Amino acid sequence: MNNKFTTYFLYGIGEIVLVVIGILIAVSIDDWNENRKQTQLDIEFLQRLESELEKDLADLSVMESNLFKAVKYKRVFERFYSGKPVDQDSLASIFAAQYSISPGFVANTATIEELKTSSLRLASSQRLRRQIIDLNMRYLELQNVIRISLDRSQKLLDYVGSKVKKIDQISAKERSILFQDRFFANQIITNYLQTRLETLKEAHESCRITLQQVREKIKTLT
Repeated sequence: MNNKFTTYFLYGIGEIVLVVIGILIAVSIDDWNENRKQTQLDIEFLQRLESELEKDLADLSVMESNLFKAVKYKRVFERFYSGKPVDQDSLASIFAAQYSISPGFVANTATIEELKTSSLRLASSQRLRRQIIDLNMRYLELQNVIRISLDRSQKLLDYVGSKVKKIDQISAKERSILFQDRFFANQIITNYLQTRLETLKEAHESCRITLQQVREKIKTLT
């Protein structure tokens, strides 16, 4: 009797152990599948972010090149207004560059915005998350500086337009008069180009670093 009881007891224990093992295996498989799905979502998100950052980096590079030229031109005017000798032909050729309205910058942030409301595990990657936050701040700062700069450019453009017959065909005489105009001179000196260039460089560098970290993250997940 005792032997049968022991046998049944051990058999029952064995069945319980098998059931528990089966449950654990099933849970592990579910967890593995869930992790695999989540990893794939993270990869897809990062690939979209990578594409957007590449576009931003290209746009910022073009803007930086153009602004660098504009700041270089501004230095010619600064030398002129400080009484230093300046080639008049050079001054005339870069005249319009000081009040032309350059395009603003619209960052590609759709994927970054998605991160705020999604359940992506990427949020737990503190290093990348901090870098994305820094990039957002740089973008906002750049857009604010661009807005101020464009306002100043528009004001100067309107003023120049009120002083000449044709804004796209300014004569040498009209240009000479404007060079002596105090308002025109002040607007040229304080046209925010240098600040805009410095702010753009910071955004450009932050974008480059973010893109580098995104690519590193993709490699770790694939």
